[in-house]
Amino acid sequence: MSASALPQIGDSLVDKEGKALGEVVNSAFSDEQQVELLAVMNTKVAEEQISVYWQAQPVTLHALPYPIERLDPEALAAQLS
Repeated sequence: MSASALPQIGDSLVDKEGKALGEVVNSAFSDEQQVELLAVMNTKVAEEQISVYWQAQPVTLHALPYPIERLDPEALAAQLS
């Protein structure tokens, strides 16, 4: 993502309708003067390839270096009891 300023911690990431999809946890400029950011988002954003924006600028999503583990809350509760 190109930007002259870094996203702030807590800034919202939204879809094309402006619906919140997640928020910025950290950001920094890369060596190529691009913005790289770490964000927390719902897993459906990646699964459904939803377009993500920060202040009307498109954000490019990259694959995580680890798998996402999806847990069924009811199954997890049953294991704990």
